[in-house]
Amino acid sequence: MKYLPGFVVLCCILSLVAGCARPPAVQYDHLPLISSLRTACSARNPEWLAGVKRAVDQRHTEGKMTAVERDHFEVLIAQAEGGEWEAAERACLKFEQAQLGRTREPAEGAGHSHSHDH
Repeated sequence: MKYLPGFVVLCCILSLVAGCARPPAVQYDHLPLISSLRTACSARNPEWLAGVKRAVDQRHTEGKMTAVERDHFEVLIAQAEGGEWEAAERACLKFEQAQLGRTREPAEGAGHSHSHDH
């Protein structure tokens, strides 16, 4: 019992550190999934949430999504599935905002030449 206050402080520090971590940059093809997840959360719609979960699982299974990307989506999905819709929606907003100005590989087939020597 005498260690309880120290344990509580440690848990608070760990949760603050974990909460400050910047969400990962996702590939261009996955950007719409963030919006879909946020919409599912704001509407509190379990069917839409399940659709996003299926899409994330499928993309990861097909090798189109990294484990880091999938893991971040899964954390937010689990939060919503646990009934924390508002917190999940706020986390989705942070996830969206974290994509701004991030360096990532261009989507397949999106590359083009800037050369005007045709």
